[in-house]
Amino acid sequence: MIDIHTHILPGMDDGAREMDEAVRICRAAALDGTTTMVATPHTMNGIYTNRADAVRAATEALSAALREQGVDVRVLPGADACMGTELLAGLKDGTVMTINDSGAFVLMELPGFFVPAHASEAVFQLKLMGMTPVITHPERNSTIIDNPELALMLIQAGALMQVTAGSVTGEFGDDIRDFTARLIKRRMVHIIASDTHNLRSRPPGLRRALRAASGLVGPNAAVRMVNETPGAIINGEMPLVEPPEPEKKTRRRSFISFFGLGKKGRGAP
Repeated sequence: MIDIHTHILPGMDDGAREMDEAVRICRAAALDGTTTMVATPHTMNGIYTNRADAVRAATEALSAALREQGVDVRVLPGADACMGTELLAGLKDGTVMTINDSGAFVLMELPGFFVPAHASEAVFQLKLMGMTPVITHPERNSTIIDNPELALMLIQAGALMQVTAGSVTGEFGDDIRDFTARLIKRRMVHIIASDTHNLRSRPPGLRRALRAASGLVGPNAAVRMVNETPGAIINGEMPLVEPPEPEKKTRRRSFISFFGLGKKGRGAP
């Protein structure tokens, strides 16, 4: 499995604090079946500004430590970049790292509580630059929860959607799990990633989420979200994705059927 969203570079953000912790996170991911992890420290979010050159150096250092410790996981560079006015400029001048430094895909985080009015325009501008944004954890965005068609709008503008493994399995609560399932069933989720920060509250691992997604859309579609699609992305290639499906309308029960009238049952002729 391929995990394109992780916070494993030690001391760069609110993820792994030191090299030993980063190695332990990667070892746990390997034991779960992950073979490749993209290190994506936060950047451009008003708290962290991790430049591409620093990400490259930290990725090389972690890779060396993993080889020394015998942990069989490949680590690639990336960034978890916040959508904002500085993002486009940072991508143009090369200070913001793209996924695997390919210049083709960028992990882009929306604000947690709203979708900016310029979101579709930002996606359009990135596409003009030859880049595809991968929107991170839309299932945890309050505005998208209230109006999932906003996520559909971003997909139609050219973005891909990545949900967190813990959202699929219920680690963020039943409501988030159920909403994530709705998105998956509508083919509005293209990638599942761990968004791991530590071994306690935000552990690595995709296998449980893979099983849960298999129950929603079948094993072939679920495997694509942790293998073929992220595999294409790290190679800088546009993955094949299914078009999203419209929201299925819930059939309203009639007044008669609600009260059981007109049906044969106890006391009925």
